[in-house]
Amino acid sequence: MSSIDMASRHFHLFTDPWLDFNVIRYLGYASQGGATVGEVLAIVAEIEDGDVESWHRAWSSFADRLVTSAEKLAAQPESTVDARRAYLRAANYYHASDQFLGGFDERRPEVYRKLRGAFGRVCELASPPGIPLEFECDGVRMPMYFLPGSDSPQDYPTVIMLGGADVVCEENFFYGGGSLLDRGYNVALVELPGQVGSLAMNEVAKYRADAEVPFAAMLDALIALPGVDPDNLWCVCFSAGGYFGPRAAAHDHRVRGWVFDASLHELVELPRSVAGVGEMLDNGASDAEVDAHIERLRHLPAVDFSFHWWGRRGGHYDAPVERYSQIVHDLAEFSVSSEMIAAIQGSVLLVCGTAEPPAWQRLTRELFDGLTVEDKQFVELGPETGADAHTSVSALPVVEAIILPWLYRHAGPGARPFSGPGRP
Repeated sequence: MSSIDMASRHFHLFTDPWLDFNVIRYLGYASQGGATVGEVLAIVAEIEDGDVESWHRAWSSFADRLVTSAEKLAAQPESTVDARRAYLRAANYYHASDQFLGGFDERRPEVYRKLRGAFGRVCELASPPGIPLEFECDGVRMPMYFLPGSDSPQDYPTVIMLGGADVVCEENFFYGGGSLLDRGYNVALVELPGQVGSLAMNEVAKYRADAEVPFAAMLDALIALPGVDPDNLWCVCFSAGGYFGPRAAAHDHRVRGWVFDASLHELVELPRSVAGVGEMLDNGASDAEVDAHIERLRHLPAVDFSFHWWGRRGGHYDAPVERYSQIVHDLAEFSVSSEMIAAIQGSVLLVCGTAEPPAWQRLTRELFDGLTVEDKQFVELGPETGADAHTSVSALPVVEAIILPWLYRHAGPGARPFSGPGRP
């Protein structure tokens, strides 16, 4: 029994398919300049199967060396583009190093400081430069970036990128953010409480079932920026952003259109999709039986990670959760009701790969069917596309070829047509 499987194809580098998927994830960002095959192969060669310390060490040390190289390149005017590219890959690798650190690991803030520093240099060396920002909601600080697509950003749409459970907002750049900039759209990279950057910036940053509240605070901060047209906002959400986004869309109608890849509007399906837990509960298993089942799998890094992940992010805890069933019960509160779905306004595009966990595929279809808006579209990506893995990270250009034309048709063009690789 494995932890969770979110891809139909694997490198078979590790026993646990979730570790293998995360190699696909961080390597998949090569299409946006976030990785190279050779660098990732060199990193993976230093990781021992099941040893999360070696995972952290391999990614982090490579990122450190890359930053050193980028600093030398940045000192040479003719190498500015190369420096920016190196900083961008370093930011991705720093985030990868954070992936399996325990929720209460004291190294987390330092890893994020390095990540934000590297991505800050990416922004500084861009033309026009990006702007690192923060916003606050109920005393919790969260990171945000505004990346203008041109020297006259107020004339063009701003696309908000909102990721999922273990995402930093800097990672959202790789999920089409760079391609949007190439086309002259403005891009806002954002987080909500409990996501990785907010965890590093606060002593306490918990997930909120009422995700619409911090989302509204983010919108308030965003539209206050010079160059943001408050009447031309769009939002792309992926992974657990498929909970945060629909919840926000039901309550805040300042965003004109939404992309969800995929929907997780019943967030409890995240822990239920691990190691057959959902099937056990549906067949009448007790909490005690679920807990005993998961305890037998605690040797798998991805399973053990769940206890730290929710302990740090859950509303009632300040230590790793003791029983897996607690996570299931807590996340049952995180729901977007059918009434909320019916209240969503604007244009909506849903994308879902066939290698997503079955419950997540079902939720995506359920959200689509529950929408009352006339302008809605659902695109399913099968194995023949190579983009059927979770949030299509295995073939991001494929899903971009769906999302970006949809935005063009609905939001209008950016500052320029696509003319080949522009950034980084």
